[in-house]
Amino acid sequence: MSLRKTCRGGTLTSLRATALGLLVIAAPECAADVSVSVSQAAAYDTNPLLQANEFASGDWISTSRLRAQLDQPIGRQRFTAYADAGHQEFFRRGDLTNNPYGVGADWDWSAANLWEGELGGDHQRQLFRFAQQSTDSNRNLEDVSRAWFRVRKGVVTKLSFEAAATAFRRDFSSATFSANGQKYVAGEGGLRFQPSPDLSLRTLFRYTRGAYPERTESGDDYTRRDIELGVNWQPSGASSIKARASIGQEDHSLETIGSLNVWAAGLDWNWKPSGKLDFGLSVGRDSDAGSATVLVVTPEGGLDLGNAGNIRVTTSASAKLVWAATGKISVTSRVRVSDRSLDSSRSGVLGSKGSDLSSEVDIGVLYRVARSLDLSCGMAFDHRSTSGNAGALTFGYDGKSGQCTAAFWIARP
Repeated sequence: MSLRKTCRGGTLTSLRATALGLLVIAAPECAADVSVSVSQAAAYDTNPLLQANEFASGDWISTSRLRAQLDQPIGRQRFTAYADAGHQEFFRRGDLTNNPYGVGADWDWSAANLWEGELGGDHQRQLFRFAQQSTDSNRNLEDVSRAWFRVRKGVVTKLSFEAAATAFRRDFSSATFSANGQKYVAGEGGLRFQPSPDLSLRTLFRYTRGAYPERTESGDDYTRRDIELGVNWQPSGASSIKARASIGQEDHSLETIGSLNVWAAGLDWNWKPSGKLDFGLSVGRDSDAGSATVLVVTPEGGLDLGNAGNIRVTTSASAKLVWAATGKISVTSRVRVSDRSLDSSRSGVLGSKGSDLSSEVDIGVLYRVARSLDLSCGMAFDHRSTSGNAGALTFGYDGKSGQCTAAFWIARP
């Protein structure tokens, strides 16, 4: 259930803050909140594309961005929109220089008889920086477009109904990665049972039709059916627990992939012992390597089109700590570890079987110098090691980066 903004008699109250903050203007009707920021970042990255170590090349990177956000209540409804545009300059690898951007809008609506939901969409472009193994390290831009419609009935009752429709498309500018372009539409529906304010149970059924249009000359179409169960529990005012489990089947037209039976399970724990400390822990295990597959480029330059079945089991864990040291200074740190079991037999190539272990660590400090100025600095470390005879299924890499950013707010609370 979403938290909504309401206005009465010129008094504006907000129960859900936007990412860039809110500009509050008292008026008889709800006035629009506008946030605008300009930022400049300078960074050095030893492996900006996360290539195999023998191909890695460090670079200095400058990123300039302009972001604007609108938050407009309209009676019981709420309309939000954002747009950001930037320029990312690579000083040694000028061919990687690009112009990332993003736009999006969402209508948060509410109707009589306990109906509510959202209608929205967004589009993002950014430099793709993962899993390039060959000497082909040309610039690869990733475009992701999404659209969604969600509806819920009985949101304040013990038993409620929810449904959604989603459309997704992902494209790459590099010919090497074009075979991993993907599109799908999905529909889902389910029930939520909340016997008490601190406990809710959820079941969801999802059906997806999608395709990798350029995976082969005739493409690779797939259908997928999923059943998901979830539990949300708040044992105290300071902590919350979310558990989920799902099973599904994915059928591909590409014979080397065929049919995949997938499953996933996960647990999230969030703890806020005080107003200054926020800690989160997440663990998961899944065999879901179908529509979320990452294309592998072999050292010889060939494509492993059956990679969808090569990841057998992934086990992952992550932790996040946010510490508000003072009213102006906050520290954020994140750690993520992922272990993948790999086997090439499903794609018709015998002899490649092994695993890889990835770890990511980053820490950042934000200093709110003034109402209109933020300064932040951070460091990040990436590492992946391999074991067994994994062949072309994976590769090891290392990456280290440091970045400092200044953000000037033209409009802010």
